[in-house]
Amino acid sequence: MFKVIIVEDSRLVKLELKSQLKKVDYITCVAEAENIEQALKVFEKHQPDLVFLDVDLPDGNGFDF
Repeated sequence: MFKVIIVEDSRLVKLELKSQLKKVDYITCVAEAENIEQALKVFEKHQPDLVFLDVDLPDGNGFDF
């Protein structure tokens, strides 16, 4: 099972991505974040295998993460 986190500030994009990920049996979304500060916290807590990362975030860009 792959643990993933979603870092996305758009509610609609996040909902669609979660909907698509639910169709994949070997992926589980363990956390979500809306900005880099939240992303760092959930990344450290959950140690995901994969991160779906928005590039343009309110407190910087995905590359800063």
